[in-house]
Amino acid sequence: MAGIVSLSREDLLSILSDHKDVEHIKFLADSDKLEIKEIGDGNLNEIHRVQHKDGQSLIVKFAPPYVKCIGPEFPLATNRLDIEHRALVKYNQLCPGHSPIPYFNDQGKHLFAMEDLKEHEVLRSQLMRGELNMQAVTKLAYFTACLHRETHVAKLGEDEIKVMDQQFKNEPMVELTNNFIFTYPFIKDQPTNKIADQVLRKANAIVYDSPRLLENAAKMKQIFLTKKEALVHGDLHSGSVMVKEDSIKVIDAEFAFVGPCAFDLALILSHYIISHYQHMLTRKDNQLHRQFAYKCIDACHKTVETYLTHMTSYHGNKDEYISNLMSETAGFTGCELIRRVLGTAHVEDIKDSPSAEECVLDAGGRLLNAYERIHSIDRIMFIGLAMC
Repeated sequence: MAGIVSLSREDLLSILSDHKDVEHIKFLADSDKLEIKEIGDGNLNEIHRVQHKDGQSLIVKFAPPYVKCIGPEFPLATNRLDIEHRALVKYNQLCPGHSPIPYFNDQGKHLFAMEDLKEHEVLRSQLMRGELNMQAVTKLAYFTACLHRETHVAKLGEDEIKVMDQQFKNEPMVELTNNFIFTYPFIKDQPTNKIADQVLRKANAIVYDSPRLLENAAKMKQIFLTKKEALVHGDLHSGSVMVKEDSIKVIDAEFAFVGPCAFDLALILSHYIISHYQHMLTRKDNQLHRQFAYKCIDACHKTVETYLTHMTSYHGNKDEYISNLMSETAGFTGCELIRRVLGTAHVEDIKDSPSAEECVLDAGGRLLNAYERIHSIDRIMFIGLAMC
């Protein structure tokens, strides 16, 4: 089966038969009673639900040898799922109950199987509808703090962090992030960028004609590539979190690597900010949606408050560490907001609303321009959410 670029039912059943004795998934032995359905709209991988007629199920994630949302002309290493499986094992060790349980990893076939979260839904879907459980917000922030605290260089020491860095050496995915968050969106006329015509003039004024912003984007790229601080999820946006009432499950860990803590924190904040602008501008005549927009601001404050309560591993003076953490968070948030408007991977929340895209781009520009002067969540929100 070497060289598989897309899983057929026959391929998948053959692979699953090799793992039918694994605890919790012995229902795989009844192959004639299994239903297989491809689900999800991920940018990188195929996702299949395998369900027995009695209701038992699991999820299989398969890595084609290219970026799924772009095509075979953008090849990508298939070992990314080895990293994801390793990360999920680590998450369940350090912060159990906040991510799906991994069942097995088949390195040779570029896939792994994990717990099916079929009663959960993607956080982005809830945000788009105007729903958000603040206890779920708190649990996501706690998970992030727990992961960073337990794997932080200040707790593990330099020797152990080097070992972890090798265990999660994830060069293809780090390079993907480098290209699609920190590089391509900041290059005018880069072929992979997707910029709405209505936003182009603002893109030139805010980004492409701003030497200061481009210089700051390069600084954030350097921090992202060189700071070996803790194990980070690396893609912790609203599409990488599943929710059910106040329960959260963090998924899509194939970008995990040893890097800067602020990057995870920034991605969480960025997507609450995007949701804020979606509800403030695309549904501005509806008072309930305006109220939800303000709830997204509360979620940003609650995220940082919870994170700082539980993230107790740090270098040097605590106040100075937090000040620098929030500065880097502001810069990374700026980069993420900009790339969601100018880059390849736009988000459903605002893709059909030029006015919301313009405001998100404005917010990203303000935060990235000012990041070195921002040292608190209050300043991030004040600068990021100034009216555009």
